Amino acid sequence: MKKQTLLHIMFFVGYICVVSGAAIQLFELSFAPYIFSLGAALVIIFRFLTVSPSSDLRIKRLNKMMAISAVLLVVSAYFMFTGSNLWALTLIIATIFDLVISFRFPA
Repeated sequence: MKKQTLLHIMFFVGYICVVSGAAIQLFELSFAPYIFSLGAALVIIFRFLTVSPSSDLRIKRLNKMMAISAVLLVVSAYFMFTGSNLWALTLIIATIFDLVISFRFPA
């Protein structure tokens, strides 16, 4: 398989784990933070392997937004492990960043 194909599979599986871990956390099951953390790790690895260096200020700003979103995913996982409900807030903020990035990043 090509490297790009493997990276996209990793990205897809990562977000499936993030979404399922967040959904399972709503039922307060003890293994939900582990599933969420695995997914967040896969998404973060994908992002840092596919970052596109550029001298364009717009691309640099979008790359910084991706880094902030990655940090927010880690913070969400931390809050899940501590039992705080703030994980939902940080996950919503990370989702908004991802939504903006998905529409603004050049294809």
